[in-house]
Amino acid sequence: MKTARTAMIALSYLFFITLITGLLYPLAVTLLANLIFPEKSKGSLIMEGNVVRGSMLIGQEFKADKFFHGRPSCSSYDTMGSGASNLSVTSAALKAEVDKRREEWCRAYGISRIPEEMLYASASGLDPEISPEAALIQVERISKARGYDEHQKTRLKEYIKGKSDPKGISVLNIPRVNVVELNLMLEGNDRHD
Repeated sequence: MKTARTAMIALSYLFFITLITGLLYPLAVTLLANLIFPEKSKGSLIMEGNVVRGSMLIGQEFKADKFFHGRPSCSSYDTMGSGASNLSVTSAALKAEVDKRREEWCRAYGISRIPEEMLYASASGLDPEISPEAALIQVERISKARGYDEHQKTRLKEYIKGKSDPKGISVLNIPRVNVVELNLMLEGNDRHD
């Protein structure tokens, strides 16, 4: 009799805790987030009309010369398999990858000083941001691919500088630009030309 009563108390407790922590608490947090941070709580989606074009928080792979290229990704920007390569700084495989990326950048842009984020994948493999320096280096390639004149090229550089926001730890104030946002702007310009 005492064991049956103890089992009932345990089951009641389990049901009560599951109801609070598994249903009520997540529901309350979701509702509160939707009220206080409506855009962010929905994933900072980039909408074009009623169509979701991406997220300000997740990078996408752009390979065409007419678009900005983002950071390397070990998961090819696959959100289900996101993550780093987990190669250590002493790894020969990591060194080979970085050397290959460095060589590609040197060949493509004729420069020897390459922004670090263009050589190393981010920890998540989904980082949508690069430094303004990395974006500005790509302007010449993009302008050539799109047939931009000097005025359009200058406007593109100004747009990048205007979109450069300090991100990360506030003490460091590292400026970043969102590659997805830049490429959507370029795509929008294509439609309006």
